[in-house]
Amino acid sequence: MIINSFEINTSEMSNIPQSRRYTVSGDIGASFTIVALQNPSSSSAHTLYYDFVSTAFESGHNNEHNNLNITLTSRTYRGSIDFPDGGGEFVIKLIQTNSDKTNIISKSISKVSTVTTLTFQAETSNTNSYETFPTATSKGVLGNSGSVSFNWAITNKKTDANGFGLLQNTSTTFEELNLANESSIITQIENAWYFKATDTVDGAITSATQFKVDDLTDIVVGMVITGVSSGSLTGEPFITSIDAGDKTITINSAQTFADGITLTFKAYGRSNIQNAIGAVFTFNAVTITPTVLTKAVRTDVSSSTSIDLVDTYGIAGGDLVTYKGADVDNSGSNKVTEIATADVDGSNGVITVERAQLLAQGVVLTFIGSFAIINFSGNITINSYPNANRTINFDIDKFLSVGAAS
Repeated sequence: MIINSFEINTSEMSNIPQSRRYTVSGDIGASFTIVALQNPSSSSAHTLYYDFVSTAFESGHNNEHNNLNITLTSRTYRGSIDFPDGGGEFVIKLIQTNSDKTNIISKSISKVSTVTTLTFQAETSNTNSYETFPTATSKGVLGNSGSVSFNWAITNKKTDANGFGLLQNTSTTFEELNLANESSIITQIENAWYFKATDTVDGAITSATQFKVDDLTDIVVGMVITGVSSGSLTGEPFITSIDAGDKTITINSAQTFADGITLTFKAYGRSNIQNAIGAVFTFNAVTITPTVLTKAVRTDVSSSTSIDLVDTYGIAGGDLVTYKGADVDNSGSNKVTEIATADVDGSNGVITVERAQLLAQGVVLTFIGSFAIINFSGNITINSYPNANRTINFDIDKFLSVGAAS
């Protein structure tokens, strides 16, 4: 008469009180004892044993309450163990007691004790053209659910060197992106969220698709390599397979990496993020609302394509922006060709336009196509928190580009 199996969910638990069910399978007449214990949290602490009567982990051990002695009267026996609030390391042992051979089955379960923080923030490769991005945070424990709202004013850098506005860089308009019921739009928004990790190359490669790294923490199949600390990338390589044994990564296209350089990996979309850090999200619709950009004419304009403005902050040159206002001649193409004199402070800004204008000082012009501030707002459902603090980024470059003087 033998015990065939002892099954219990050994995945990591959050710090809230919870119960785990177990199943023992074996021959009728097989006898066994179950002992559950919590390992000491420090050298001065004591091992705690599960009392199957009070259903609590307590100091000391006695055969009456801390040993669950069972003889199978059917081929399966089911029970449960209650785990307390807080964290700890737990071991559940099954010992067969009426067998000639020692049969001990041991299961280990970890319970996290800390609250983790999720930080959500926008990110860009054009850092010089943006003011500091705002963030949103949410705290929770492993496995728990929650939500977080954000309302971010994404703002163009207010400097003469970089204050040339923010432009939409997708074929989908802001109005279309705000359609929460369109599945394609939701997918587009979802795939803008990503988790970022870095790793160090262990051994140089030349025109190869396989390389080793120092550590595989948070690195998963599907991640895209987006940056190198030295050298360059060919295309946008992504991970197709990982050999955890020798820490070898295989990618879809050949690259050349020097030994010791740092690679940046990004896991885009909810599935890849979940695979990387274990957190589960529902990325809901994002509402994008640009602030209308207006400027006052600083001096009278007399049949000229040069217009003096109070300031030029947020206006892009390069024939990307149109404008309107009292007495503006838009009878033909009339885009902003150049920011002739950039000025974000309000003293001597000058723009050049396609069509000569006759405008009075003080006329307010409305510019269409570039913005100084664009608001991004939305809500994220957190279906399950990760086991450590993590940052989730929103790729603002998928929706915005930055303007230039011409």
